[in-house]
Amino acid sequence: MHLEPGYGYELRVRLVARGFRADPTSVYRILRELEEQGLLDSRWDEAGQGPRRRVYRLNRKGRRELEHTAIAFAGARNAQSAFLRVYKKQAAPAPVAAPAPA
Repeated sequence: MHLEPGYGYELRVRLVARGFRADPTSVYRILRELEEQGLLDSRWDEAGQGPRRRVYRLNRKGRRELEHTAIAFAGARNAQSAFLRVYKKQAAPAPVAAPAPA
């Protein structure tokens, strides 16, 4: 959604295409919550044929929040990577010395 606005169904399809499980009920509930928090704007699209659909768009506040979240995720990923490097070094079995010739 940060790249382009979309309808709820369309956004759900994008999520699924990226490997997320996204049932329709949850997607629409989360979209409403994000709009209530002031992170999304929406409008009714009545220009097309068929029933009108709500178009969701990430607003300025939503983009800032997304950027902060991405930075936090990157920091967490870096911390996890550092932890795993230390863990692998400490958990590696000590080399076994070859037996002395008899």
